[in-house]
Amino acid sequence: MAKTQRTFIAVHFSVEIIDALARCEEKLKIEIGSRAKIKWVAPKNIHMTLQFLSEVDVELLPLLAEELNGAFSKITPFEVEINGIGAFPTPTKPRVIWAGITAGQSGLQALFDQVHRVTEPLGFEREKRDFRPHVTLGRIRDPRKSSNISRELDKFANHWLGKCQIALVGLMASELNPGGPIYTTLDSFPLGE
Repeated sequence: MAKTQRTFIAVHFSVEIIDALARCEEKLKIEIGSRAKIKWVAPKNIHMTLQFLSEVDVELLPLLAEELNGAFSKITPFEVEINGIGAFPTPTKPRVIWAGITAGQSGLQALFDQVHRVTEPLGFEREKRDFRPHVTLGRIRDPRKSSNISRELDKFANHWLGKCQIALVGLMASELNPGGPIYTTLDSFPLGE
């Protein structure tokens, strides 16, 4: 039986953005309190997924890294702005709490498209949903037992968290543990080189 590795492709944010998002999570925890059972993303795990690949045969990982190497040379580094907190699918029936990306969306879309140009020929399916750049902060554990938290989220609807440059794409491994996932960077690929 082939050995597999849970894998995804992502961009990471600056330390300053991660710190701002972590402070925002803490404020949200206080505002929401026990009205919803939320699994918050640990600050060290905050990222933006471009494609979740699921369980990948470890023998395919070197080829995937080889194909990703140089794939972003025509996309120059760009700036993103993180602004506003919301929920999918709606604030009244939340499943995911997110921070919005209000600048740099076209650059992220270009990265998303390029990642899929690389992965589709290797047998990975393209995401069926439209790409909506966001940063996941928390997941509602049981939406049926969670109260409407739209009033609390509305307080953060225009909460500006900062901006940073995106210059790398990472090939990531994810190991699931009872205390939360552990992410490891398998390889990084620069933009614009």
